[in-house]
Amino acid sequence: MRIAEDASPAFQLRRYAWTSKLPVSLRTDFEQFAVYGCRLRPFKTDKPATARTMLLGFTDYLERWDELAGLFSPDAIQKGSLDRYVESTKTKKGTATVDDAFLAEIEKWRDMLARSIALRNPRLSTRELNFAVQRTIDRLIFLRICEDRGIESYAFLQSLLNGERVYPRLATHFRDADDRYNSGLFHFGEEKTRAEAPDKLTLELDIDDKPLKEIIGSLYYPDSPSEFSVLPADILGQVYEQFLGKVIRLTAGHQADASERPKGLVPARGFFLTDGGGL
Repeated sequence: MRIAEDASPAFQLRRYAWTSKLPVSLRTDFEQFAVYGCRLRPFKTDKPATARTMLLGFTDYLERWDELAGLFSPDAIQKGSLDRYVESTKTKKGTATVDDAFLAEIEKWRDMLARSIALRNPRLSTRELNFAVQRTIDRLIFLRICEDRGIESYAFLQSLLNGERVYPRLATHFRDADDRYNSGLFHFGEEKTRAEAPDKLTLELDIDDKPLKEIIGSLYYPDSPSEFSVLPADILGQVYEQFLGKVIRLTAGHQADASERPKGLVPARGFFLTDGGGL
């Protein structure tokens, strides 16, 4: 399939570059040469030409060689040619940073999970609900990153989409992770060396399959615009800090409602993933 007509490789390339915060990416099979602006969030429905800023055929190379060398040669790049090219081709329409997009996605997940957990677990307090929602999302993101970095078996979470009773099977995986990772994120048993009390709450929750399947499904290609193997570690920290800006409240009917966090309310502890893959 020719580069000009093949949407899938273009989407994968832009997805990788967008997650890595690379403003431009190149694709070539020598017969054709394409340049993409990668500040535009990629979607699986994008056409091959979406965000493409240049397309050349091999018959164009000789005539436009000076232009190509002036943009993409090592010397030109060191002198700022790509920065100038990005500025000259950039558009604000449809742009979104991976940070902002990831935060928006997490907010959607939080609302879905909160409604399900509040409905199915009527004895939970507001604090317990906030803790349960945050820890569940933290764990899913952590394990998904581990998959793309080769630490966990790839697509294990995705395999949970087959069949019913997703959360009991997921909880088993969470418990197994407690044996593999020295982390408060998966801390379910008493440990003499750990001051923090173990989590005796979340593994026993009742959570509907629908929100879990939607969240897990959205973590994988092609539904996810993010490439988790290159998701910068600092993004998780930034997203987590913004995540703390809201709190889930319980109404009189024990329904979940997210609102701005009151000053002085201490959030449940979160996690940060280091470049080395630890916690």
